[in-house]
Amino acid sequence: MRLTLTETMCVRFRDTICVGLRKRMVEEQRRMPETMVEGHNVQATPFRLHCRTTNSSEWDWLRGALVTEDRDYGILNKVFHNITDTHVVHHLFSTMPHYHAMVATKAIKLILGEYYLLKECIYVELDTENRGVFSYINGHWALGTSENKWDLPNNVSKYTPWVPPQLDGRRTSATANRSLLNTASLRSPNLCPLSLSLLFTHFLCALTNILVHTFSIVFFFAVISVCVVNLEAILRETLTRGRYREGYGNCVKMGAGGRTDVPPANRKSEVDPLKRVPFEKPPFSLSQIKKVIPPHCFQRSVFRSFSYVVYDLTIAFCLYYVATHYFHLLPSPLSFLAWPIYWAVQGCILTGVWVIAHECGHHAFSDYQLLDDIVGLVLHSGLLVPYFSWKYSHRRHHSNTGSLERDEVFVPKQKSCIKWYSKYLNNPPGRVLTLAVTLTLGWPLYLALNVSGRPYDRFACHYDPYGPIYSDRERLQIYISDAGVLAVCYGLFRLAMAKGLAWVVCVYGVPLLVVNGFLVLITFLQHTHPALPHYTSSEWDWLRGALATVDRDYGILNKVFHNITDTHVAHHLFSTMPHYHAMEATKAIKPILGEYYRFDETPFVKAMWREARECIYVEPDQSTESKGVFWYNNKL
Repeated sequence: MRLTLTETMCVRFRDTICVGLRKRMVEEQRRMPETMVEGHNVQATPFRLHCRTTNSSEWDWLRGALVTEDRDYGILNKVFHNITDTHVVHHLFSTMPHYHAMVATKAIKLILGEYYLLKECIYVELDTENRGVFSYINGHWALGTSENKWDLPNNVSKYTPWVPPQLDGRRTSATANRSLLNTASLRSPNLCPLSLSLLFTHFLCALTNILVHTFSIVFFFAVISVCVVNLEAILRETLTRGRYREGYGNCVKMGAGGRTDVPPANRKSEVDPLKRVPFEKPPFSLSQIKKVIPPHCFQRSVFRSFSYVVYDLTIAFCLYYVATHYFHLLPSPLSFLAWPIYWAVQGCILTGVWVIAHECGHHAFSDYQLLDDIVGLVLHSGLLVPYFSWKYSHRRHHSNTGSLERDEVFVPKQKSCIKWYSKYLNNPPGRVLTLAVTLTLGWPLYLALNVSGRPYDRFACHYDPYGPIYSDRERLQIYISDAGVLAVCYGLFRLAMAKGLAWVVCVYGVPLLVVNGFLVLITFLQHTHPALPHYTSSEWDWLRGALATVDRDYGILNKVFHNITDTHVAHHLFSTMPHYHAMEATKAIKPILGEYYRFDETPFVKAMWREARECIYVEPDQSTESKGVFWYNNKL
């Protein structure tokens, strides 16, 4: 197996360290006595040297350099550039830069062996067998005794690596360390209790560790609290959505000051979501629709757009941190419950990240196309989406929405094109199977095989730069998209080798399946509805096609998905509008659109089942003269 340049350098670096340490340790081992503890005939071994503190008669540089330890400060290790958990190698090779210290630490652990292991130490005692060698003793207060206040129970280390508070008449600083070394049972009247300052240091170390973990938990719940604070506004908006719709109708009659107090309970009886939208050419133009939208809705803010990126990624990181650091501490029943909750919530948050990258593809993130493409490429590649490949096919979808010949996604089939096995799936078990396959495999099948996409005269694939989906000037960017996906796949492979495949699946894989499922579901429900028409080339025009879509209500998930679900009509009319203005624009265009606007409040799970049952194929309505207008049907 060939090694990369970085791996080769690490191997050579490790070998150099190990050879140098091995030579110095062999020399030190020859100088060691055969017995270390009175009453125990034990052959001396190199690791026992570093657990002692020596005066000038016994000290040498290597033993002194090993009288230190690495500490775990959690997330602060990275903040402190790993000075905390690579201190041993720093003492051995102080000219080594910090960004290589972790690799070096892993390399020297094998040769150091138990020199590197850790345990508590409390006070120091002169070794009677080896003059000039001092060792720390882990003392415990023996309750119920009055003669000997400092006692050592069995299996407690005698030799520990602290520098004593007082050595050779000079005061030296002490740093708390732990080392699992030689064990001995000892009771001695000559023990020197550890000074109060070092006990206080012990306390500070424990307190710091507690504070770091407490801060992580508090920060996580602070983010959750922010979401809960906004819950009231989200619910209020959901409950009053129907009232807005009725109020606009009264505003048209009563003028700009018109108001309505119609109870929300009556709104469903007045608007039938299954009533077909008009298919005639609308009496308004795109420019007239744009005039009723406040001008600021078309302004894109880099700062505000990035705030949503930071917000989503912060929540995603907090969920990851809690899952990887605390779930394993839960008892089995709670752990089995915690992971599915993590998968669902993390999948929803990452769907929001996907939506922001979707904004970049529409040039709705900022005024700078290059910045939009960089952000979109990074975010989409992290979710295994070929950004530029999807961007260009999705652009054609927006240019041909509602067209039976040229639309790119969820193009309905005519009755003559229905497969022979469709009638066997037109039942509850068959629909469950169809929905399960669509939600889990629909997105990768669409990218790889163009399933449910526009039919081409030859094989179409989003990863193929020379496929029929793309033009010659787009091929280089398709290569860039493929490189981004491959880079993330390689990173996941290395992560699986380091952490294990199960870890990658639980932390990343299952949430990604949730993202893919929501992506397919959102797109399916936006363009599949019994009330929406589809057109052949004889009847299709861009405005009617853009209006052949529907806004859906996903409850609290509307905000999580950055309102891509309930502002889709406005998005198809003005795709460069940023999502944080889409709600205001939607409210502004409802009066002028009138019956051409469709909003379905049916819960998305119920709507998914209804559309899977009712929308199997399209055919022209025999009761109308327009043969180029097709409607959904389910009669096989």
